[in-house]
Amino acid sequence: MNAITVKVSPDVEEKLKAIAILKGVDVSVLLEEATSHMAAEYDAYLLFREMQEKGRGLREEALALLRT
Repeated sequence: MNAITVKVSPDVEEKLKAIAILKGVDVSVLLEEATSHMAAEYDAYLLFREMQEKGRGLREEALALLRT
């Protein structure tokens, strides 16, 4: 597993520690979950854009399907 260093303000660091305690995990686990969620959102965005491109120019066909 790779490591990334992220600089945060002391205030943010304290909040991250508090959130991690509430969730019962280490800060590193908390950040791993958050970044994994962001990566999944990015994958969904890319899939949406791909589907958008495939459908470009097919508006009338799509509307006809909805009418049936």
